[in-house]
Amino acid sequence: MWKEKLEEFLGGPRLARMEQSLGRDAAQYVFDSTNISRIPDFDIAWFFRAIEAGYLRELPNGDFIARQDGGVERVYWHLNKSDPQGPGRVTAAVEAIIAIGAVARMVEQFGWEADRIGLQFKWGRHWPFDLTIREADGGIGIQCEVKTRAAEVDSLCQYLQNILNGAPPVAKLPAKTKSNFEPKAMCLIETPPKVFWALGPDGYEKVFRVARTEETNRPLLIAAENNALHRLHVEGS
Repeated sequence: MWKEKLEEFLGGPRLARMEQSLGRDAAQYVFDSTNISRIPDFDIAWFFRAIEAGYLRELPNGDFIARQDGGVERVYWHLNKSDPQGPGRVTAAVEAIIAIGAVARMVEQFGWEADRIGLQFKWGRHWPFDLTIREADGGIGIQCEVKTRAAEVDSLCQYLQNILNGAPPVAKLPAKTKSNFEPKAMCLIETPPKVFWALGPDGYEKVFRVARTEETNRPLLIAAENNALHRLHVEGS
Protein backbone atom coordinates (compact mmCIF):
# COMPACT_ATOMS: atom_id res chain seq x y z
CA MET A 1 0.00 0.00 0.00
CA TRP A 2 2.67 2.54 1.00
CA LYS A 3 4.83 1.92 -2.06
CA GLU A 4 1.86 2.32 -4.38
CA LYS A 5 0.89 5.53 -2.60
CA LEU A 6 4.40 6.95 -3.05
CA GLU A 7 4.48 6.00 -6.74
CA GLU A 8 1.16 7.75 -7.30
CA PHE A 9 2.33 10.80 -5.35
CA LEU A 10 5.57 11.23 -7.30
CA GLY A 11 4.21 10.56 -10.77
CA GLY A 12 1.86 12.63 -12.89
CA PRO A 13 1.34 16.38 -12.32
CA ARG A 14 3.96 16.70 -9.57
CA LEU A 15 6.70 15.30 -11.83
CA ALA A 16 5.50 17.50 -14.69
CA ARG A 17 5.86 20.60 -12.49
CA MET A 18 9.41 19.62 -11.62
CA GLU A 19 10.46 19.19 -15.25
CA GLN A 20 8.76 22.42 -16.29
CA SER A 21 10.59 24.29 -13.52
CA LEU A 22 13.86 22.98 -15.00
CA GLY A 23 12.91 24.31 -18.43
CA ARG A 24 12.21 20.89 -19.87
CA ASP A 25 9.39 19.37 -21.88
CA ALA A 26 7.53 17.40 -19.23
CA ALA A 27 6.16 15.02 -21.87
CA GLN A 28 9.70 13.75 -22.42
CA TYR A 29 10.07 12.45 -18.84
CA VAL A 30 8.50 9.43 -17.18
CA PHE A 31 8.51 8.22 -13.60
CA ASP A 32 10.50 5.03 -12.95
CA SER A 33 9.47 3.25 -9.75
CA THR A 34 12.77 1.34 -9.44
CA ASN A 35 13.95 3.09 -6.28
CA ILE A 36 10.62 2.79 -4.51
CA SER A 37 11.27 -0.92 -4.02
CA ARG A 38 14.32 0.08 -1.93
CA ILE A 39 12.33 2.25 0.50
CA PRO A 40 10.80 0.47 3.50
CA ASP A 41 7.16 1.13 4.37
CA PHE A 42 8.38 2.55 7.70
CA ASP A 43 10.09 5.46 5.92
CA ILE A 44 7.31 6.05 3.41
CA ALA A 45 4.71 6.21 6.18
CA TRP A 46 6.74 8.83 8.07
CA PHE A 47 7.33 10.74 4.82
CA PHE A 48 3.60 11.14 4.27
CA ARG A 49 3.06 11.99 7.92
CA ALA A 50 5.52 14.89 7.64
CA ILE A 51 3.73 16.25 4.56
CA GLU A 52 0.16 15.67 5.68
CA ALA A 53 0.77 17.17 9.14
CA GLY A 54 2.22 20.31 7.56
CA TYR A 55 5.68 20.02 9.13
CA LEU A 56 7.19 21.08 5.79
CA ARG A 57 6.14 23.29 2.91
CA GLU A 58 5.99 22.11 -0.69
CA LEU A 59 7.36 24.56 -3.23
CA PRO A 60 5.66 25.03 -6.62
CA ASN A 61 8.22 22.80 -8.35
CA GLY A 62 7.67 19.87 -5.95
CA ASP A 63 10.69 20.42 -3.69
CA PHE A 64 10.17 20.58 0.08
CA ILE A 65 11.50 23.05 2.61
CA ALA A 66 11.42 22.92 6.41
CA ARG A 67 10.55 25.82 8.67
CA GLN A 68 14.05 26.39 10.09
CA ASP A 69 16.83 27.87 7.94
CA GLY A 70 18.41 25.50 5.42
CA GLY A 71 18.11 24.28 1.87
CA VAL A 72 15.45 22.40 -0.07
CA GLU A 73 14.93 18.66 -0.31
CA ARG A 74 14.29 17.26 -3.78
CA VAL A 75 12.37 14.01 -3.85
CA TYR A 76 13.29 13.17 -7.47
CA TRP A 77 16.43 11.63 -8.90
CA HIS A 78 17.13 11.79 -12.65
CA LEU A 79 18.57 8.54 -13.97
CA ASN A 80 21.07 8.27 -16.78
CA LYS A 81 19.43 7.60 -20.12
CA SER A 82 19.80 4.00 -21.24
CA ASP A 83 18.16 4.84 -24.55
CA PRO A 84 19.24 8.23 -26.02
CA GLN A 85 16.08 8.27 -28.12
CA GLY A 86 13.75 7.34 -25.27
CA PRO A 87 12.19 9.49 -22.57
CA GLY A 88 14.17 10.65 -19.56
CA ARG A 89 13.58 8.50 -16.50
CA VAL A 90 13.07 9.97 -13.06
CA THR A 91 12.89 7.97 -9.84
CA ALA A 92 12.47 8.57 -6.11
CA ALA A 93 15.38 10.08 -4.17
CA VAL A 94 15.64 7.51 -1.37
CA GLU A 95 17.69 9.73 0.95
CA ALA A 96 15.21 12.59 0.62
CA ILE A 97 12.24 10.36 1.45
CA ILE A 98 13.98 9.14 4.62
CA ALA A 99 15.07 12.66 5.62
CA ILE A 100 11.59 14.13 5.21
CA GLY A 101 10.14 11.27 7.25
CA ALA A 102 12.71 12.01 9.95
CA VAL A 103 11.18 15.48 10.36
CA ALA A 104 7.91 13.90 11.48
CA ARG A 105 9.77 11.52 13.79
CA MET A 106 11.54 14.43 15.47
CA VAL A 107 8.21 16.13 16.15
CA GLU A 108 6.08 13.15 17.13
CA GLN A 109 8.58 10.74 18.70
CA PHE A 110 11.14 13.10 20.16
CA GLY A 111 9.14 16.18 21.13
CA TRP A 112 10.70 18.88 18.94
CA GLU A 113 8.73 21.75 17.45
CA ALA A 114 8.64 21.77 13.65
CA ASP A 115 9.89 25.37 13.73
CA ARG A 116 13.21 24.13 15.12
CA ILE A 117 13.93 21.74 12.25
CA GLY A 118 15.85 22.56 9.07
CA LEU A 119 16.79 20.51 6.03
CA GLN A 120 20.18 20.62 4.29
CA PHE A 121 22.58 22.37 6.66
CA LYS A 122 25.02 24.71 4.87
CA TRP A 123 28.56 25.03 6.24
CA GLY A 124 30.92 27.13 4.16
CA ARG A 125 30.76 25.70 0.64
CA HIS A 126 29.55 22.33 1.90
CA TRP A 127 26.15 20.88 2.80
CA PRO A 128 27.34 18.27 5.29
CA PHE A 129 24.11 17.27 7.06
CA ASP A 130 20.57 16.47 5.98
CA LEU A 131 18.68 17.53 9.09
CA THR A 132 19.47 20.12 11.76
CA ILE A 133 17.53 20.67 14.97
CA ARG A 134 17.99 23.98 16.74
CA GLU A 135 17.68 24.63 20.46
CA ALA A 136 15.61 27.53 21.79
CA ASP A 137 18.68 29.79 21.89
CA GLY A 138 19.53 29.00 18.26
CA GLY A 139 22.36 26.60 19.07
CA ILE A 140 22.61 23.29 17.25
CA GLY A 141 20.99 20.54 19.27
CA ILE A 142 21.17 17.70 16.73
CA GLN A 143 22.85 17.13 13.40
CA CYS A 144 21.51 14.23 11.34
CA GLU A 145 23.05 12.56 8.31
CA VAL A 146 20.89 10.22 6.25
CA LYS A 147 22.26 7.29 4.27
CA THR A 148 20.36 4.92 2.01
CA ARG A 149 21.95 1.71 3.32
CA ALA A 150 22.75 0.46 6.82
CA ALA A 151 26.32 -0.33 5.72
CA GLU A 152 26.82 3.33 4.78
CA VAL A 153 25.66 4.39 8.24
CA ASP A 154 28.18 2.02 9.82
CA SER A 155 31.02 3.17 7.57
CA LEU A 156 30.32 6.86 8.22
CA CYS A 157 30.11 6.39 11.99
CA GLN A 158 33.33 4.40 12.09
CA TYR A 159 35.09 7.15 10.14
CA LEU A 160 33.74 9.94 12.35
CA GLN A 161 34.57 8.10 15.56
CA ASN A 162 38.13 7.53 14.39
CA ILE A 163 38.61 11.16 13.38
CA LEU A 164 37.04 12.76 16.45
CA ASN A 165 38.09 10.22 19.07
CA GLY A 166 41.64 9.75 17.85
CA ALA A 167 41.39 6.05 17.04
CA PRO A 168 43.59 4.47 14.35
CA PRO A 169 42.46 5.52 10.86
CA VAL A 170 40.04 3.33 8.96
CA ALA A 171 41.17 1.39 5.94
CA LYS A 172 41.65 3.56 2.91
CA LEU A 173 38.33 4.88 1.66
CA PRO A 174 37.43 5.48 -1.99
CA ALA A 175 38.07 9.12 -2.90
CA LYS A 176 34.36 9.82 -3.47
CA THR A 177 33.44 8.42 -0.06
CA LYS A 178 36.18 10.34 1.70
CA SER A 179 35.12 13.61 0.04
CA ASN A 180 31.60 12.98 1.36
CA PHE A 181 32.68 12.05 4.90
CA GLU A 182 35.46 14.59 5.49
CA PRO A 183 33.34 17.79 5.61
CA LYS A 184 31.03 16.11 8.12
CA ALA A 185 33.93 15.38 10.45
CA MET A 186 35.31 18.92 10.13
CA CYS A 187 31.89 20.45 10.73
CA LEU A 188 31.36 18.34 13.85
CA ILE A 189 34.73 19.50 15.16
CA GLU A 190 34.29 23.19 14.38
CA THR A 191 30.56 23.58 15.16
CA PRO A 192 29.67 20.60 17.34
CA PRO A 193 26.03 19.85 18.11
CA LYS A 194 24.99 18.20 21.35
CA VAL A 195 23.95 15.03 19.51
CA PHE A 196 24.88 13.43 16.20
CA TRP A 197 22.32 11.13 14.56
CA ALA A 198 23.22 8.81 11.66
CA LEU A 199 20.04 7.50 10.06
CA GLY A 200 19.49 4.75 7.51
CA PRO A 201 16.45 2.97 6.06
CA ASP A 202 13.76 1.28 8.15
CA GLY A 203 14.76 3.12 11.33
CA TYR A 204 18.35 1.83 11.32
CA GLU A 205 20.27 4.44 13.28
CA LYS A 206 23.27 5.25 15.43
CA VAL A 207 23.16 8.03 17.99
CA PHE A 208 26.10 9.79 19.66
CA ARG A 209 26.36 12.44 22.31
CA VAL A 210 29.00 15.02 21.47
CA ALA A 211 31.16 15.79 24.50
CA ARG A 212 34.36 17.81 24.93
CA THR A 213 37.62 16.69 26.49
CA GLU A 214 38.86 18.73 29.43
CA GLU A 215 42.43 18.73 28.13
CA THR A 216 41.90 19.94 24.55
CA ASN A 217 38.22 20.99 24.46
CA ARG A 218 37.97 18.82 21.35
CA PRO A 219 34.60 17.13 20.72
CA LEU A 220 34.27 13.37 21.16
CA LEU A 221 31.53 11.02 20.00
CA ILE A 222 30.00 8.89 22.76
CA ALA A 223 27.53 6.17 21.73
CA ALA A 224 24.04 6.70 23.15
CA GLU A 225 20.52 5.27 22.99
CA ASN A 226 17.99 6.97 20.74
CA ASN A 227 16.24 8.60 23.70
CA ALA A 228 19.20 11.01 23.58
CA LEU A 229 17.38 12.55 20.59
CA HIS A 230 14.47 13.71 22.74
CA ARG A 231 14.19 17.46 23.20
CA LEU A 232 14.10 17.20 26.99
CA HIS A 233 17.34 15.24 27.00
CA VAL A 234 19.11 17.59 24.59
CA GLU A 235 18.01 20.90 26.05
CA GLY A 236 18.25 19.60 29.58
CA SER A 237 21.83 18.36 29.13
